[in-house]
Amino acid sequence: MDHGLAQYEARERLLWFFFLLACLLLALPAVWIHLSGVPRTPLIATSSEAIKSYAFWSQRHWMHVGPLGKVLAYLAWVAVLFLLARFLWVFAQFLGKRSLVGSLQEIMPSLTPRPAAKQMDSSTDLQKRPYAGIALLVNRLNHPLRFLLHSFRRAQYTLSSGPGIPFTDGLLDRQQRLSDMDRHLFRSSWTGFRWILRLLPVMAALQSSWSIYSETKLFLGKETELEQFAAAFWPAMLPVVQLTFLAVLLGLARAFLIRVEGLYLANLDASLYDQMLSELPIRSSDTVLILQSLQKHFRDLQVALKRLEIEMKKKT
Repeated sequence: MDHGLAQYEARERLLWFFFLLACLLLALPAVWIHLSGVPRTPLIATSSEAIKSYAFWSQRHWMHVGPLGKVLAYLAWVAVLFLLARFLWVFAQFLGKRSLVGSLQEIMPSLTPRPAAKQMDSSTDLQKRPYAGIALLVNRLNHPLRFLLHSFRRAQYTLSSGPGIPFTDGLLDRQQRLSDMDRHLFRSSWTGFRWILRLLPVMAALQSSWSIYSETKLFLGKETELEQFAAAFWPAMLPVVQLTFLAVLLGLARAFLIRVEGLYLANLDASLYDQMLSELPIRSSDTVLILQSLQKHFRDLQVALKRLEIEMKKKT
């Protein structure tokens, strides 16, 4: 089991949890400031002409009504802040990837495959030596903003599979596993946002039903019941219409950001391979096994030649 990958996944999930928690906390003062500027009573009387205007459907007095009004306003602000923060986060990741590529272009040419072999060095010992400059590369990946910049964390964990430098085929396998893990983590990080978008229309319908019931129960059985019901129905539909429209709009924005994040991950995978992995000298784990087998074969051959030489001397 690769504990480094498990640690990477756990840390990424923790960071996404803090991201959602920050949005939940920031929404509290935001909704309080917003509600302080929302009137508590409707500004436009209900009429056949009024319900055709934008001003009627943009009223927000329902946020002060019933047990769910403030909750709906809070959830809406959480969703909006989450989306805005996610947009800024994605923009920062593109800048971070650009900075990472610049660092790799600066460092990778200075890496040497390995120091020159001494006469006493065996081929297997030589293969196990770390490349010169790898320590410098790992240190440069310790960016002060690496907890914000995903690309630096990704590159750091790609090279952190063990002491020195791992085999190239192991790096490629690790890179692919990290790529698949990132795509899964990015998708799962939208789970809380998706649930909020699903809850908004449902809770808005409950809020509208409660408003209609509370308004109509006062005049049930009267002659003006139908007119009063019509007057209460349209204002009560405000949360359903507004929050459904908001959920659709945020859902479209989410679909756009998911595709932008997919583009970022694809570019990051290509950059890490082109600028880092492809620049490393090829060191396959099979190479060591082959060299060890050849080394053993040559030792056996050397022993056999010495034995043959001794026997020939005895005969002469």
